[in-house]
Amino acid sequence: MLALYIHIPFCLQKCRYCDFVSFPVNLENQDCLPLNQGEMSSVARQRGFSVPESYINALCCEIGGYFSGNNGYKYNNNIISTIYVGGGTPSLLSAGQLTRIIASVKKVFVVADDVEFTLEANPETYAKEKFAAYRALGVNRLSLGVQSFRLEYLRYLGRVHSREKAVEALRGAREIFDNVSVDLLNNLPGQTLEQSVADLRTALDFQPRHISCYELTVEHGTPLATEQIAQNELGVEMYLQTKKILEDNGYAQYEISNYAQAGYESKHNLAYWSDESYLGVGLAAHSYDKASGLRWANTRNLQDYLCKIFHRETEPEKAFNKILMGLRKNSGIPVSFLDARQKAAAQKLVSEELLAWQNNNLCATNRGRLVLNQILLEFM
Repeated sequence: MLALYIHIPFCLQKCRYCDFVSFPVNLENQDCLPLNQGEMSSVARQRGFSVPESYINALCCEIGGYFSGNNGYKYNNNIISTIYVGGGTPSLLSAGQLTRIIASVKKVFVVADDVEFTLEANPETYAKEKFAAYRALGVNRLSLGVQSFRLEYLRYLGRVHSREKAVEALRGAREIFDNVSVDLLNNLPGQTLEQSVADLRTALDFQPRHISCYELTVEHGTPLATEQIAQNELGVEMYLQTKKILEDNGYAQYEISNYAQAGYESKHNLAYWSDESYLGVGLAAHSYDKASGLRWANTRNLQDYLCKIFHRETEPEKAFNKILMGLRKNSGIPVSFLDARQKAAAQKLVSEELLAWQNNNLCATNRGRLVLNQILLEFM
């Protein structure tokens, strides 16, 4: 079984905290309102014509190349168990463009009947007809990037949508998709515990199957990194408060930032965190082959990619990556991931009640999750 990731590196506007490989689309001559008004016109939302056809052509060409196995990775013999279309803003895709991508995948791979098929979406692109078309094409899980329902934080983060658009998109998504995930950001500068709770409870009003609550991280090279940002001292309280509210409402934590109703954990992301093989296609997409212990990434140069020069850089998997990813899960990691020095460090952390043994796996405790970065330093 294989997890397939497809990268769509285009957005209406690049968020101020984003360090992913993505680009704002050229909105010239397109029927859109100014971005600072927080809306995209209905015509533009439904057409979804902002992803260049040249990118779709290159993407389909790359996918088709896996059929022959000439690139050295004969993945066409694997069954695709999950498909995740991420970005960027994949919900800029028109239904016709997504149809082409799916057709390319199915020419090369066997897709499981019960495939988990996730598409990331941003609220400003919501249009009922287009989202219904995604569902008809087989998308059965929608991940909606809300981040906040408060206008001041949406503007601070560089988000395009408004609170009203987020609510409209979430309501509409729940009418079309049974399995909806919502992304929220916590620990924003100046954010209070009450504001964090209000965002969480607004999301809960729509009973999404899955909620991801991430702490804002200021990445090097982003616009936020150039500013003097006062650290929010409420991060720990927000984390604990979020965990309690979600668990009280029937959402179980299964990864440090991710909560789900029973049976609705992200199978695709669990493949990453559980040291399973995955294939990434699209600009800058990453792949990992567990059997060979190799990982690689496509070129980050958009012009090269559009010219169908995919230029994959291959390197051995680092043993530490397995620990880094696995300890984020509540289920933890097997002891086989650790060498002798790391096993000794693990025993010390167990004695300090930061780690614990559970079903023969080493897991972070509730206390340990609050200082997970410090724990990871012990294993480096």
